[in-house]
Order: sequence, then structure tokens, then C-alpha cells
Amino acid sequence: MPGSHVVVVGGSAGAVDALAKMVGGLPSDFAAAICVAIHYPPNTKSTLPEILRRAGSLPAFHAGNRERLTPGRIYIAPPGSHLAFSDGETRIIDGPRENWHRPSVDVLFRSAAEVYNTAAIGVIISGMLDDGSAGLAAIKAHGGTGIAQDPVDAAFPDMPRNAISSGGADYVLRAEDIPRELQRLVERPIAEPPADFPMLDKTGTGASDYERDQASNFTCPECGGSLFDIEQPAVPHYRCRVGHAYSPHVLLASQSDHLEAALWTALRSVEEQAELSRRLAMRSRASKLDRASERMERRAQRLRECGETIRRALHEGALKDEDVDKGEPEQEKAEEV
Repeated sequence: MPGSHVVVVGGSAGAVDALAKMVGGLPSDFAAAICVAIHYPPNTKSTLPEILRRAGSLPAFHAGNRERLTPGRIYIAPPGSHLAFSDGETRIIDGPRENWHRPSVDVLFRSAAEVYNTAAIGVIISGMLDDGSAGLAAIKAHGGTGIAQDPVDAAFPDMPRNAISSGGADYVLRAEDIPRELQRLVERPIAEPPADFPMLDKTGTGASDYERDQASNFTCPECGGSLFDIEQPAVPHYRCRVGHAYSPHVLLASQSDHLEAALWTALRSVEEQAELSRRLAMRSRASKLDRASERMERRAQRLRECGETIRRALHEGALKDEDVDKGEPEQEKAEEV
């Protein structure tokens, strides 16, 4: 049994403001370690430790590998790495991305559920899409406690709203009210873990157990491998042979990106063929090959019409879904504040 609770916090776009409010409301003798996974744009420098140190009285640092967790300290997943746990210590994992991200909230939360069971407290704050929903459901299934920021209070409500919909949230609170609840929760005795709780998907470094999992008929947007259905508490997700993982919402968004890229490639190819057919028609006409010229002109016209159909679909936003967004640029701006 762990000696104290651990609080894990996850968010994305708009999360820095909510996290600063939380940290600002906690006392310097807070009786649990706090571990944070916030989505960062790739290859950026995170100033989150400095922001959180200014916001409250708790020391905040980017987590190192094999650090012993100490109550009253904030451990932040460094950009480009997952944060997980083993034997009361942090683990920094450069494994496959989950839900487009490394660090991933689901990786942190699943690890907290697996290692800390009833001593784990998960908090989902502002962000887009649904990274963290499966992880919060896992914490609850292992006897821990789930908190979600009130979507009305969140700058970007998707992540808390999806976590609530998945059934992982025991409490729905405004960011400024979360510290009071956390203080109450960490003062409770740690209960015995449930006698039977579900097995969790492998954390961070794991690939699909394709002998157990069922093929989904979808392909991984990152490596092109087959995706397998992963059975998890409340929230299904997909993982490929090498370990990339996606929630349904993130997989849909990623497929939309790939579809748009494929259509731009198709448009370029169609327009090039139309232009080449036009030039062949001109050469045939100059050589008085009328039938060949007419055939090439008809082909060029059909290709131009096909290209216009593709162009309209792209330019008129037929592929876009306003609810599907990675949320990274907003997070980058938030960290500059």
C-alpha cells in the first residue's frame, strides 16, 4: 500500500490558467505529490514549472527519471516524454505517442491507476478532444477518485466534458474549487483496493497484444500498421502493433487530416494530368490528328471537372468538423502569458 495519495492532472489548450488556479489554492504543506501532463506543441520549451511556482507555494519541476515522489511537490512531464510510475518513483518514457501526444494524459492516469489504486486522484482540466477520458475511467475502476473541471468553467470544454461522459468523474468543479476538494480527499485514509479490477492496457511503451486484441479494420495514421480494439473501462481505444494509441475522437480527427492531405495530392495529380492532356491535344491538332486531339480534349475536360469537385470539397470546408481540433496553438499561447 502507498504511504500517501498521488494527484495526477491532465489538460491541453487552456489548461495552464486552470492549473495555476488549482496550484494557487493549495497550501505549502499539501499532503500529496502532484504529477502533471499537459500537451505541448512539438519541439517547444515549457515554462510551466516557472508559471506554477509563481502561482502558488508548491515547488514545481520537470520530472526526472526515477525520482522518489514527495508530498507537496509538483512533477511535470517534460515535453516529448511520457510520465509514469513504478515503485513509488517517476518514470520518464520516450515511447510511442498516444492521442497524438507525448506526454499523454492517458499514459499518466493509467499508470497512476495501476500503481496507486485507491490512493490515486485524477483531475481533468481544459483541453480539446478526449485524451484522459480512458485514464480517468481507469482510476475510478481501480478504486481511485476522479475530478473534472466544470466544462462551463473551462476555456476548452472537450476534455472535461468527455471525461464526465465516460463516467470517470466523481466530482465536477470549477478550477478555483478543486483545491478545497483535493485537500479533503488527501486527508482521508487510503482504502484497500478492490478485490477485482480490470486489467489495463500497457503503459506508454506497450504495443497491442494482437493475440488477445481484435483487429479493428482501421490503420494507424502514424505508421500505417493495423489498429486493434483495446478493451478498457468505459472508453474504447485503438492501439497498433508498435504502440501508437488513439481514442475514437482522436482517430477520427487524425483520419480527417490524412483524408485532406490525400485530396490535396489527388487534386495536384488531376490538374497535372489535365494540363498534360491539353498539351497533347494541342500537339495532335498541330499534326492534324483530329481524332486524337478530340480524345485528349475530352480527357482534359473530364479531369478539370473532377479537379473542380475536389477543390470545392477542400475550399468549402466539407471535410472539417468544428469539434475536431488538436488544440496545440492555444496551449502554446497560454504558456507565453
